[in-house]
Amino acid sequence: MKNGIDCIPIKLYSPNILHQLDIVGPRYLSKGKKFFSFNLIDAFSNMIKIKAYPGKRGIFVTDSLVSAWQVLGIPKYLQVDNGLSFKGSNRHPRTFGVVIKLCLYLGVEIIFIPEAEPWRQGVIEKFNDVYDKMFFRTQVFSDLAHLKEESLVFENFHNHNHCYSKLKGKTPYIIHRSKRKKLLSKNFDLYKGYIPFKDGKVSFIRLTNQEGKVRFFSETFLVDKDLVHEYVKGTIFTKSGLLKFYYDKKVIKIYNYEVSRH
Repeated sequence: MKNGIDCIPIKLYSPNILHQLDIVGPRYLSKGKKFFSFNLIDAFSNMIKIKAYPGKRGIFVTDSLVSAWQVLGIPKYLQVDNGLSFKGSNRHPRTFGVVIKLCLYLGVEIIFIPEAEPWRQGVIEKFNDVYDKMFFRTQVFSDLAHLKEESLVFENFHNHNHCYSKLKGKTPYIIHRSKRKKLLSKNFDLYKGYIPFKDGKVSFIRLTNQEGKVRFFSETFLVDKDLVHEYVKGTIFTKSGLLKFYYDKKVIKIYNYEVSRH
């Protein structure tokens, strides 16, 4: 397997197939105040949406996703690492946090990359380097409000002026606007109540250990004792209450997996 999404597989033929999200930080402002930058990119068009927060709790993640999807559109897949900000809680592995619930509610399949393999997020990792060298280290920010203001300026400049060879010299904005988008409503408000549970799929990619087992959240599953040190995909189907493991696009193991709907 060349990367963490090969066994789905995901074909990137247009914008809003796959978004990658990463949290950069903690970083520090001029007065020592820390912040985290939530950087999201469309893996096809390289269109970005960035937003800074004083912490990295799940509610900040959902706020950043709502802001992004109101502008970029709602993707089919969202790819993230295994931070608690995205998962929710290891103590209650089958009770999903707000980020997973938001994805389910909007019909987005969230995909957790293999643990300790940040290079699986190749597109956003490359942008993070651009963010660091061309934005964060080029000026001094007086406070979080100033940083947010300048982040919007940088975001706009990148989307309208940064030309990529993979886009044949075109900008992310030109490529992204070439296809119709399903935008999240501007009236969508996270703060009017909890996110209702909606059935869908939650996926993760894992490398099996020497016993053919993998971990997801705080649970361990035997996939196949003959599959040692191989990448597999697990997908939770909330409606049927099943966890299916795939290897080489074939189902190789099925577990009952009932999740909390609260």
